[in-house]
Amino acid sequence: MKWFGRTIKIANDEILTEYGDSERPINGKPFKDRPVRPHIANAVSLMRGKLTVDEAVANFPNRTASAHKGEGVRYTTAGRLREQGSRVTYTPSRWNELHVSVENLDAKREWTSDDSVRFNGCFGQPEWKEGGDE
Repeated sequence: MKWFGRTIKIANDEILTEYGDSERPINGKPFKDRPVRPHIANAVSLMRGKLTVDEAVANFPNRTASAHKGEGVRYTTAGRLREQGSRVTYTPSRWNELHVSVENLDAKREWTSDDSVRFNGCFGQPEWKEGGDE
């Protein structure tokens, strides 16, 4: 990915954060483990760095409040995802300069249940917001 005229690579040891919400799960899960709309973007979104729940929420363009109870984050490294067969690409946007896309090595192949199991296995235990804005 070129960012301001230069390509920025993500090192294998770089920590990445995934946001989730146990109060508003997608397909019954608080964290995405497969692309939600693969016909539009066949990738799962993460963020660069080890972000707190409030820091992760602050990267969403339409959020004005801090994180609420039930929102959480979980962490992995780019290298761990790559070891499990994923492509990890820095894909910043004007809405989120920390955005990272995780996709299968064959980006045209839709994710399988096995891909989701491998993806989930790359993360440690989530950290949840215990209080905050309701």
